[in-house]
Formats: sequence, C-alpha cells, structure tokens
Amino acid sequence: EDTQNVTIVGAFGYALHTMDGGKHWVSLDTELKNPMGLHYYGVVKTVEGLLFVGEQGIVQRQITADEFNVENPSEGTLFGILSLGNQTFIAYGLRGKVLRSLDDGKTWNSVGSGIEASIQAGAVLPDGAILLVAENGQMISSHDRGGTFNLLPTRGLPTAYVLPVSAKSLIAVGPLGPQTFPVP
Repeated sequence: EDTQNVTIVGAFGYALHTMDGGKHWVSLDTELKNPMGLHYYGVVKTVEGLLFVGEQGIVQRQITADEFNVENPSEGTLFGILSLGNQTFIAYGLRGKVLRSLDDGKTWNSVGSGIEASIQAGAVLPDGAILLVAENGQMISSHDRGGTFNLLPTRGLPTAYVLPVSAKSLIAVGPLGPQTFPVP
C-alpha cells in the first residue's frame, strides 16, 4: 500500500495489517470470512480496499472498512495477483490458470495461458508487459494488459518470486536462491 500501511498474508488464513510502518500489527481474522483457514498467497490494493487470493481459488474483496465479499471464480488455487492500474488485475495459479478483472475485482474472466504447469510468480515489467513464470520454468507474457498471453521461447528456472530491477533485468527467487536474468 505505502510505507506506513502494509498488509501481509500467509498460511491458514493468516493476515495482518499495520498503519504505522510495522510498529504495531492488527489481525484481520475477524473481518475475513475464511472458516476453513485457506492459505492466502497474494494481496493487492483496490479502489475500495484490499483484495486477497489464495487456496481453492478463494478471492476476498473488501467492500467496506470491515466487510469482505467472498468468491471462488476459479477451480484451483491462485498463487498470486498483479495490479495493472485502472482497476485491472491478473490472478494466476494452479494448472496454468489465469484470471482477469477489469472492474476492481468485482468480476473475473478466464484467460488462456497456453500452459498446463502451475504459475507461481508474476511481475509487471517497466514497459507495462506482464510476465508470468510457471513451476517448470515456462514463461508467458502479455502486451495487452492480460487480454492474451504468449509462450516465450526462453525457459527459466523454477521460480517462486520474480521482481523487475531495471528495464533489462529481473531477479527470480527459487530453489537455487536468487538469480538475475535478462528480461525475455
């Protein structure tokens, strides 16, 4: 969100929020509707608040300060979510699943990824392109805000997290630790 307002998520429905840069943390357990304790894997800021994605395709979108709407637009776990600005989001996950929302997370549409492997990492590149990386190193990209994805000929290492560090390079974190590689 910013340097003072931060939300972290994790296993078994764990979600904490700070409004003072981490000096004090508040649990979001009472606001979130997650009686099964499904894992959260990603969180982004929306116009109305926060949006969480996670295990079994759960999507929780904040609609008031203390109320969340719960949906399951996907069969299968969502491992992450990217904000593209202008109320557009891309969620990704199990078996190559990619979902796109153009209305601040209120509705979701499936987008073909062209891959079967689980997508575990994603990033918005400095030029606005989207890069998604699967568990087997396959990479797909979009240059139309997630409307379509293309399989890249380059195959990377299995990746859990990817971060652009410049217009020409990325850091990927996986089983071999952090690795730097050129933007494909």
